Amino acid sequence: MNGQTQPAIQGFMIPLNQADFNNILSSPTRSICSSASQAALGAPWYACENIQLTGTVDAVTARVGDTVTIQVGIQALPTEFGQHLILSAQAWVCYPNTVAGGADASLVVSSMQTTFPSFIYSGPLSSAPMVSADMNYQQSPGFLWQSLPPWTPTQEDFMDQSGHGGHCCVIANASGLFDFNGRSGIPIGQQIVAISELHADIDVCTDLYQ
Repeated sequence: MNGQTQPAIQGFMIPLNQADFNNILSSPTRSICSSASQAALGAPWYACENIQLTGTVDAVTARVGDTVTIQVGIQALPTEFGQHLILSAQAWVCYPNTVAGGADASLVVSSMQTTFPSFIYSGPLSSAPMVSADMNYQQSPGFLWQSLPPWTPTQEDFMDQSGHGGHCCVIANASGLFDFNGRSGIPIGQQIVAISELHADIDVCTDLYQ
């Protein structure tokens, strides 16, 4: 949500790490990209503990040709009560760039230019993935790993780096319903349907849901 007012702290988040999660208790806003914030959080803004890979080399290393599942860790906020539904979660593998927290279509790797891993829930709300308020970081019922549809890295994904590998970043986004009462809830976050929307709608520095 570059250049836009950030939403109120509601429902859940994709924390950078436990310090980011704990900081929500004392701060009405989120900003993880400044030098001061990164020092306080003990990690750079791009080193998110709540995005991981499975089905490949390890949690942060993918191999060309593997069937890779990206998992997004979604954490209920410690400031909230009630139940919060996860209705979408998405991820994009991007080349590194010089703009902290941002992305655009030109940075998305070749294998995700047409389609990208996107979980969209369409069943009864009562059966949707859910987290509920919990003070414990990365523990149920306040946390879940949401798996996305599989992605297969290709050689072309590294064409701008080296022929055998390179460094990429993974950006994630989630949306859902806050304070679900069994029938309805308050929408939070947003679903991104095309990579052309990334430039305007991705702001990892401040957005709870990215």
